[in-house]
Amino acid sequence: MKLNSSKNQIQKIGHKIRNGEPLSEADEVAFAEFRTKHGEILQNFRMRLNNAYIKKRKDVVVVGRLKKRETIINKIKDRHSKMDLVRMHDIAGLRLFFNDIATLRKFRNHFVEADKSSKYRRTNENDKYDYIAKPNKMGYRGIHDVYEEITDDPIKMKLEVQYRTWVQHSWATTLEIWDSAYSKKMKFGTETDKNVVDFFRYVSEVFARFLEQESFMKDLSDVQLFKRLIKLDKKTQVMNKLKRIKLAELNKKKIIAKDNSYIVMQKINENSAVQLQLNFTNSDKANNIFQIYKNLELADKKELSDIVMVTVKKPKIFLQKAYNNYFNDLDTFYKNYNKAMDIIRQKLEKKYWLLSFIYNWEYLKDEYK
Repeated sequence: MKLNSSKNQIQKIGHKIRNGEPLSEADEVAFAEFRTKHGEILQNFRMRLNNAYIKKRKDVVVVGRLKKRETIINKIKDRHSKMDLVRMHDIAGLRLFFNDIATLRKFRNHFVEADKSSKYRRTNENDKYDYIAKPNKMGYRGIHDVYEEITDDPIKMKLEVQYRTWVQHSWATTLEIWDSAYSKKMKFGTETDKNVVDFFRYVSEVFARFLEQESFMKDLSDVQLFKRLIKLDKKTQVMNKLKRIKLAELNKKKIIAKDNSYIVMQKINENSAVQLQLNFTNSDKANNIFQIYKNLELADKKELSDIVMVTVKKPKIFLQKAYNNYFNDLDTFYKNYNKAMDIIRQKLEKKYWLLSFIYNWEYLKDEYK
């Protein structure tokens, strides 16, 4: 599909959004068309990736999503005040999941070296978005790459490819669940409660150090890390607050979408109840699913819903696992947290004589039963 709008028109829409100006009906049509075009690159890139590199691998899971209208607007207004809508590179996004960092890095290196497509090119240096080697200020870990179409068109559609382990994913989506329930500021790095920020940063380090044999806080000993996490958890009550969040349950029998088909998920938050509704197309082709997506967003005038369009490998197995933030599913996060804390306890129990001078060990055991 060729855009009917010029590069200048799309840029002006971005300027209006950033300045808080209302969009005209023509602007809305052009904005929707621009986002739909990103849906096409999402579809084409995913199919090429799946057919050439993923199809026969059971240790790699790929999902995709088209960024929500509201999220695009908020990102331009709040996070990137100088962001040009035309240059935004993550409207379309693919996410690849791995069981461990070694497999992740090996696959990514192979894909970057082997994939010499005539349709897309990677625009970033190899280590520019390597948040495993160097996590961001919130403690986020993962690796991102940005691809764009090779075309003579003035507007080159872009797509972001994210690589995460399931451990890293459980941390990142918990941040999103926290934002949805309490903050709406953590993911974008504008949370004002430093104690909450530090709690999640230390949890990220605990996951890295004890579950993935990595570390980005090398100046902290195990004892110091454990002490700070205990203190921050007690002060912020983050873990207790997370446990109050209601799970959005969905009957798995209702998920009858086929492998890699498109699904629109609508999470409705009203009167403290969480409902999850699905629309889907049993086809690799998007067809009218983009229109369904757009209509649901425009109908949600009170912004009571969280709506997203995704494509998922084996939906019955991976829909909730890959998009656990839409289900408010914190189970994997809890398991990783408890496992990591158990490893710390086992290590530190051998140093009981040292801990007796720091904390009462019985108190520590009660904190993490």
